[in-house]
Amino acid sequence: MSDGSARAHRGVVAGQVAEIIVSLDGEAGRRGSGYRVGTSAVLTAAHVVDGATSVRVRFDADRPGEWVAVALSCWTDPRSDLAVLTIAPREGEPSVAVARFGRISARAAVLAARAVGFPRFKLKTDDGARTVYRDSHQADGSVAVLSNRREGTLEITVPPPERDPDPAASPWEGISGAAVWVSDRIVGVIAKHHRSDGLGRLAAARLDLANDALAPDRRAELRTLLSLPEGLPDVVPPATGEWVTSAYQAQVRDIAPDQLLDREKELAELVGFCAGDQPYAWWQAGPWAGKSALMAWFVLHPPAGVDVVSFFVTARLVGQSDSDACIDALIEQLAALLGESPIGLLTVGARRGTMLRLLDNAASRSREAGRRLLLVIDGLDEDSGTAAGRPSIAALLPRRPPAEVRVLVASRPHPPIPDDVTADHPLRTVNPRQLTVSEHAQNVQNQAKFELDQLLVGAPLQRDLLGFITAAGGGLTP
Repeated sequence: MSDGSARAHRGVVAGQVAEIIVSLDGEAGRRGSGYRVGTSAVLTAAHVVDGATSVRVRFDADRPGEWVAVALSCWTDPRSDLAVLTIAPREGEPSVAVARFGRISARAAVLAARAVGFPRFKLKTDDGARTVYRDSHQADGSVAVLSNRREGTLEITVPPPERDPDPAASPWEGISGAAVWVSDRIVGVIAKHHRSDGLGRLAAARLDLANDALAPDRRAELRTLLSLPEGLPDVVPPATGEWVTSAYQAQVRDIAPDQLLDREKELAELVGFCAGDQPYAWWQAGPWAGKSALMAWFVLHPPAGVDVVSFFVTARLVGQSDSDACIDALIEQLAALLGESPIGLLTVGARRGTMLRLLDNAASRSREAGRRLLLVIDGLDEDSGTAAGRPSIAALLPRRPPAEVRVLVASRPHPPIPDDVTADHPLRTVNPRQLTVSEHAQNVQNQAKFELDQLLVGAPLQRDLLGFITAAGGGLTP
């Protein structure tokens, strides 16, 4: 289908949109739409070419660059309503953009879609030439992925035509065969217009389902004609929340132990806090007590009915220990819970106001769903931003969280609450809960001290590097 000069493309190429002109034996002809997906292949709908005695494929119709190719062969699959026409390329023509294809997974999603074809309602009269012609139409709409599952088609919602010239025929007649694009990939072709669905809905044959249902030999033929890869990539993107939560969960998972041992009492207490009526809880412990391990485990294993957003202040990691990093993390996670894009939210001026607005909206969502929202901040004592003149992380936390929100903070006993935390902030009055040292965390401390001792008596380079890290007060940049 392609040659060395072919190039991949990123969307509809106007010169490759095709008008399919079908001749029938003893009957009036038929028109449809298609798309040139490579040098020699044109994708269309099977019913458009059904019973044809000849098929012509016209490009740039009624424009200065118009040209017509005769279909040399026709591969059809009536069950799926897909067809591929083979044409001879023009001598000396420029390289043809090779189409890319995709599949649609069965997940609830609404996808932007596009099709370009030649529907009946675009019939126009050229007063100067006194001729009637059919113009192209770009239909931009959306695909509700879980609609039309029984029929096995894609339901595409598009703006309806402004007029319905002939109630006995569909105004969309003629757009059948137009390639359906989601992002930069073709996922099918327009196949039907069910009048019972209204004028603003079209049904499209799905390329992925057709490919899966074909017998092996027929599948091989289609793959050769379209240069289909073994596995079609999914055009349904993960929800923003899936990307964000998976990234933050990976960070938290790196902190959490493989197993949390002998903390049943503490976990039960944290569950009780989530279900209770106190908005704030503050857990404190000295170094190597297992505080962060407990918090990380609870974030990864929250009680049923509780959504969690979190930030683990980590001084040893560059850019993970100040209020800027904290507010970015909270905005991204809250936006993910709400199904919003964080793009733009992270650069607005009133970033704390943005975070509080998202928190309020997420709380409303939790209330409607009968859930609670837990905000976890671990490591307040490692906040390095105040030394650089930034607000403290503690000062970012809401003074009056929504009723559905619980705020859980954890830190060492020292340093004290930063001075920029207002006098009426709940952190000024909450009674910290002192966490006892875990025997298992103590074992980790002993191992760490042993490794430190080995470094201190090691080679000069080891001692120098350890000194640099210590003097930096955190991680080193490359």
